[in-house]
Amino acid sequence: MRIFACALIVGAIVAPSAGARAGWDDQNGYTQIKTGDYAAAERLLQVQRIRFPVDPDISINLAVLYSRTDRAREARALYQSVLDRPDEMLLLGGEREISAHRLAANGLRLLPPLPVITR
Repeated sequence: MRIFACALIVGAIVAPSAGARAGWDDQNGYTQIKTGDYAAAERLLQVQRIRFPVDPDISINLAVLYSRTDRAREARALYQSVLDRPDEMLLLGGEREISAHRLAANGLRLLPPLPVITR
């Protein structure tokens, strides 16, 4: 089980727990997203996705960033990528567990609906 804390700010942002933060060195964009430094968060998360392509916390945080910067299509693809992989449990602050799939599904529900194409 991966250990992370989560803050809900109009969507899930997964952050390292206090114990994991020293080793992880806040490399999942949590701090940058929380403070609104989306450009720095995006640079960091893109590098981290190359290094750790199956880590759900990286994908979820990048999806949150995309949703906050009006890129719903990209956010949707990232949330779906989390759902397409085996689920991982994340430990929220206060010792509460939540699945990466649940966070991704909740993120998908917060996105605007896909446009309907007409002729």
